[in-house]
Amino acid sequence: MVLFWGWRLIKTLGSKFYKISPIHSFTSQFASAIVIITASLFGGPVSTTQVVSMSIMGAGAGERLSKVRWLVLKDIFYHGY
Repeated sequence: MVLFWGWRLIKTLGSKFYKISPIHSFTSQFASAIVIITASLFGGPVSTTQVVSMSIMGAGAGERLSKVRWLVLKDIFYHGY
């Protein structure tokens, strides 16, 4: 599935939530890695796509709440990427 729809996922994560800068990209990926590794060690089921999405939105919200396009989150919640 990623072969055909992966470009859409990358486009959504990289630009539709908010204009991500390199430092925010690094911190969101680092936070995602910690969450995913911790969940793996304890056997918790997590969706890597959801973890990365929420960490990117968290990085944007940490800078300024108004920078995040919250309607994109609503669209993802109801319809998927």
